[in-house]
Amino acid sequence: MASIAFQPTASPFVPGPSPSSATVTLDRGSFDILIRSAVRDWSEDCEADVSDDNDRHPAPEVQQPVHVESMPAQSAQSKGSLQIPKTAQRTLMITGLPESSTLADITRVVRGGPILGVHIRNSERCAFVSFVYENHAAGFFDYVRRFGLLINNKYVGTRWADRQYLLGSHTGHQIRGGATRNLVIRRCHSRHTDASIRDDLEHIHNLVAISVEFFDGNCYIKTNSVHNAIVARTCMMSRVKYKGSSIGWDVDECAEPIELPDRPARAPHFIAPPVTRPVVESENRFAPLRRDDNDNHESMLDDDQDSSESGFTPSEASGNTI
Repeated sequence: MASIAFQPTASPFVPGPSPSSATVTLDRGSFDILIRSAVRDWSEDCEADVSDDNDRHPAPEVQQPVHVESMPAQSAQSKGSLQIPKTAQRTLMITGLPESSTLADITRVVRGGPILGVHIRNSERCAFVSFVYENHAAGFFDYVRRFGLLINNKYVGTRWADRQYLLGSHTGHQIRGGATRNLVIRRCHSRHTDASIRDDLEHIHNLVAISVEFFDGNCYIKTNSVHNAIVARTCMMSRVKYKGSSIGWDVDECAEPIELPDRPARAPHFIAPPVTRPVVESENRFAPLRRDDNDNHESMLDDDQDSSESGFTPSEASGNTI
């Protein structure tokens, strides 16, 4: 049987003192039993240490994951409402605008949902309004067809635009995070003015600052599109002059619900007044016959006159006859 020379001083598993120069000869079976026993004792010691640590520092409770199916219907619906389609029928065309109409005049009357953008084409006297959600655009269009749309005391036309607004993925992601076309600068410094803020936004392409208002230490900026507002916010946050201020998103006034009027706002159709005939004081039903008698009497007088001119009288004719 093969034997293995084992040095007790080199192994930590052999208890008790051992001489440095003595050697112990073990067979393979005894050596395997010794190794298994040592490993088992070491494992038990490790488990005891871990249990002591768990008693001193208990592990946090693991929360069970919440599945979407178990969520209330309202929460699931709100989660689905955040999905904004890239292509949708969301753009309306307003035609027949009065002269000198502005974007403020349009955003003042558009209601029913937040809008992606609005711009005016002065050469054709029309404007284009794009809503974020398709159902909001359809609701406003139905309202206009029923009650009409009045801008600067003039009724204008509304129809679906031929080219619809195509929403970019970055803009859609920002909208899901709360982005709108309006900005608010909180803790705005007193050195900022309407002109200075407009100058800071002038370099942004296609950006129109519809209004800049200051109230209670804050500055409220209304722009013409969500995309331009995102660019403006990023640009203003990178400037040192706005350090210490918080630039965030403000509420879009166009998202307010549509208020139905008590009566239709459309101009009433013109109704022509009835034609009144002159009133006759007295009317004789035999008047047509009288007019015929007069005509016959006049014709008889004409015949008598012709006979007298020719020298022939009715009396002579009657005498000759007799």
